[in-house]
Amino acid sequence: MDIKIDQAGHIRPASIDGIRKNGGFGEILNGKITEMNRAAPSSVNPDRELLDHSVKVLDLLEDYAGELKNPHKSLKEIEPLVTRIENEIGVIGLKADGTASGDREVGQFVRELSVTANVAVLKFRRGDYL
Repeated sequence: MDIKIDQAGHIRPASIDGIRKNGGFGEILNGKITEMNRAAPSSVNPDRELLDHSVKVLDLLEDYAGELKNPHKSLKEIEPLVTRIENEIGVIGLKADGTASGDREVGQFVRELSVTANVAVLKFRRGDYL
């Protein structure tokens, strides 16, 4: 396994570079959304709604990461963003519980995104960034 050290001095697998350069995660998500649009353009698709909310959470997490990197932002200023992440994850949880998704990939993606977002919120709330 190739290992690289990034600018912040963190050790990470070199394979992450390929994901970032190729758009990996976002590219797969956009492909799945496009596929679902073709499958059911006129009807309400519960998986589509889950993916729409997932995109919102991904955008919020990206904003959150940027805010944490900004030395001019206080944790008090970042807290409303964390609350929005919590709210969106709650919406995703309710929608996921209310649908019997036949698409395992969507369900897996939503579960992983929920765990990632909840971990980020937990770390913020318990004071890891003080």
